[in-house]
Amino acid sequence: MFWQRRSIPVLQLEVSGRCQLKCIFCPHTILAEKWQGRLFSWESFRKYIAPYLKGIGLIYFQGWGEPLLHPRLFDMLQAAKAAGCRVGFTTNGVLLNPEIATKIVSLPCDVLGVSLAGATEDTYILLEEFFQKRAAFANPILVMDYNLREPEEPEEPPPPPEPCRHCYKLYGI
Repeated sequence: MFWQRRSIPVLQLEVSGRCQLKCIFCPHTILAEKWQGRLFSWESFRKYIAPYLKGIGLIYFQGWGEPLLHPRLFDMLQAAKAAGCRVGFTTNGVLLNPEIATKIVSLPCDVLGVSLAGATEDTYILLEEFFQKRAAFANPILVMDYNLREPEEPEEPPPPPEPCRHCYKLYGI
């Protein structure tokens, strides 16, 4: 794959240490009194990341914060795309709306992860119980990644894995 031929095949960059949710497993909640929700500045991106973009295959914006809370996220994504990188990020989905979705597809963003980790204690417990009892996952985080490019030939999308279909039916997700 082309991104493996770059000197840095994959770079994960946390651009936001802020989040609007209080997931019970997250440092935001566990370390709430000491957590410093900072943003990776646009100036730091331009100084420390942008000069190396041509050598990066995939730059993935994620970490302990919500990338969509960064006011310059789309500028960073666009700069990386202009340098020939594949781009993606993981979101909790709260801020997804038609305007944001249009921006994501227009870039185009190559990978979008939506974390269904449990924004409330009840949701977390529900997902944790599901994964412990019915799936081979030790982690209750379900991340869905989508390749947002148009396929060369339209294909019938595969059904979700059995544990996911069961979870959809059982819990109405």
